[in-house]
Amino acid sequence: MKYNQQLCPCGSRKPYCDCCLPIHRSIRSAKSPADIVRARFAAMALGDMIFFRESIIKKHRRFLDTEALLAATSRQIFRSISIIHIDQKGVLGGKAIVHSRITKGKRGRLTTHGERTYLRRELLAWRIVEIDIISPDTPPPKNGRNVLCPCGSGRKYKHCCGSTKKLIKNP
Repeated sequence: MKYNQQLCPCGSRKPYCDCCLPIHRSIRSAKSPADIVRARFAAMALGDMIFFRESIIKKHRRFLDTEALLAATSRQIFRSISIIHIDQKGVLGGKAIVHSRITKGKRGRLTTHGERTYLRRELLAWRIVEIDIISPDTPPPKNGRNVLCPCGSGRKYKHCCGSTKKLIKNP
């Protein structure tokens, strides 16, 4: 792949060959649910629908129209992903929720939205079960200045989706 020596599209500032490429080659090499979310973002940016399909739990793969998805994503410019918060659940940590912020730009106009990604362990790897898109246009309820963010991260809106700063730097 020609992207091997370029910086990874996930925004980690590492070469693609050291960051998301190993996960794209073997999804089982991901160490955490956040790694899958970042690698999935990189796959979208690169048009790698094989990994994108592999990252979904098996029973939902048949509903994915990879050709339509590739056509839609090829018109977009993926800028960055920031992982905001990770919740691991289950007795052995077999379920997780990753809160992230995605920035895309199309024709010089940047848009940002939040995502709540639900993952679970399946076939020895983290896989996507469901994704909730959190619109940045949804203002917080007007019942006080320290309102919790509607994305469900548990943080205050002004420090989460209402902030322009990254909360967690990509490693």
